Amino acid sequence: HRGVELEGVLRPLPAIELRLGYAWLDAKITRSDDGSVGARPDNVPRHAATLFAVLGGAWVGLPAAEFTLGSRYVGDRVSDVNTPDVTLPEYLVFDAGARYRAGRYTFGINARNLFDRRYYSGSSFGTVSATEPLTVIGSVKLAF
Repeated sequence: HRGVELEGVLRPLPAIELRLGYAWLDAKITRSDDGSVGARPDNVPRHAATLFAVLGGAWVGLPAAEFTLGSRYVGDRVSDVNTPDVTLPEYLVFDAGARYRAGRYTFGINARNLFDRRYYSGSSFGTVSATEPLTVIGSVKLAF
C-alpha cells in the first residue's frame, strides 16, 4: 500500500473541536501465486474520510458533558480480487454520541449509523457482509 493519510484538529471556538481525517491509498498486489499481481486488494478503498464535531457541554450549562456528531465515508472497493469488475459501492454514514462525567464515573451513549443506512461493509471468501444497522450503545466507566 502506498498513499497519504492526513489528520487534523481545529478549534474554531473554545467549545467546538473539529476532527478531520482523510486517506488516499494506491494499493496493488505485488506478489501472488494466483495471477492477481497488479490488482487492487479486496476491501481496500481508494478514498476514506471522517469528520467529527465535538461540542463541549459548557455552552448548554453542562460543563462536564461532551456531545459528538460525525460522519464516516468509505469509497468503493473491489469485492473479490478474482472478479475486479465487481465492486462494493461507496457509503457515508453518520454517528452521534454524548457523555457526562460525574466524579469518578463517566456515563455515555453512542449511536452508529444514525440514519440506519444500508450499505455493504466488506466481503470475505466470496461472501458480502451486509450493513451495520443503527446501533446504540450505552456505557458506564469508573476511573480508579
